[in-house]
Amino acid sequence: MNEISVIGRIKEGFKIWRKGWLSFILAVILLSFVFIIVLIPVSFGIAGIAGIGVYFEESLISVAITAFTVTVFGIAFNFIVIGTMCGLGKELIEIEDTRAENTLHYIKSFGLRFAAIGIIIGAVVIGPFMVVGITFAFINILPALSLNLWAGIAVSILSFIVAFFLFVPFALSIPACLIEDIGPIESIKTSFHAFRKNPKTISVLLASFIVIFVALLALPIIGLIIGFVQTPFAVILAGVLGTFAVIAFFVCIFVILPVMCVTFTKFYYDYKLPEKEEVSEEDLPIRLL
Repeated sequence: MNEISVIGRIKEGFKIWRKGWLSFILAVILLSFVFIIVLIPVSFGIAGIAGIGVYFEESLISVAITAFTVTVFGIAFNFIVIGTMCGLGKELIEIEDTRAENTLHYIKSFGLRFAAIGIIIGAVVIGPFMVVGITFAFINILPALSLNLWAGIAVSILSFIVAFFLFVPFALSIPACLIEDIGPIESIKTSFHAFRKNPKTISVLLASFIVIFVALLALPIIGLIIGFVQTPFAVILAGVLGTFAVIAFFVCIFVILPVMCVTFTKFYYDYKLPEKEEVSEEDLPIRLL
C-alpha cells in the first residue's frame, strides 16, 4: 500500500465527499425520515415491554430489557447509516458519481448485513462493560464510584480507551462487506485481517476523526459550563458557543461522518490493490502531515 499521511487520507476523503456532497446531505435527511418511521412502532413495542414489567412488579427487569432493546436498535440503525454513507462513497470512488436515492438500494440490499455487523461489534465492545458493570453492582462498587467525581472521570476515560481499542480492529467491516459483497462474519474477519497488517495507521486515522468529533461536539458542554457564570460577557459567550454548537452538530452529521465513511472505504480499496512490493504500511513511519 502506498504511503499516505493520515491528514492526506482525510483530505482525500473530503475531496471524494465534495464530488457528491448534495447526495450525502439528502441521504442523511432521507435516513432521518426512515428512522422516524421505524422509531414509532419500536417505541410502542418498548413501551409495551416496560408496561408489562411494571404490571408484574418487575421494574428492574423491565428497565434492563428496555435499555437493551434501545441499545440494539440504536447500534443497528447507526451502522445502517454508516453503511449507506460508505456505499455512496464507493460509487464516487468507482464511477465518480452517486445519487441520494441509492440510499434505498443499500438499505434493501445490505441493511440486514449492516445491522448484523453493528450488533456483533456492539456485543464485543459493550459486552465487557456490561459484565464489569454487573460485577461492580453485586460488590457495591458503583455507588462509591458515583459519589467520587474524579474516580468517575477516570473510569469514563479508561472505558473510552478500552472501547476504542476493542472497536478499531473492526473499523473496515462495512467497507469490506460492500466491496467484497460478503456476510457479516466474513466482513468482520476481513477487517481484522486488514487491521493486523496496518494497526497503527487505522488506529491513528480513527482517533483523528474522534478528535474532530469531540472538538466540535464539546462546544455545547463548554457553553453550558460558562453559562453558569453570572456575568454579561459569560452569558454572551455561552450564547455564541451555543450557536456554534448547533452548526457543529450539522457539520458532524452532514460532513464529518460521510467524510469518515468515505475515507475508510478508500483506505480499504487501497488495501485491496495489488502491491508492487510485499511491504506493509506498518513498515513505514506514521506521518500526520
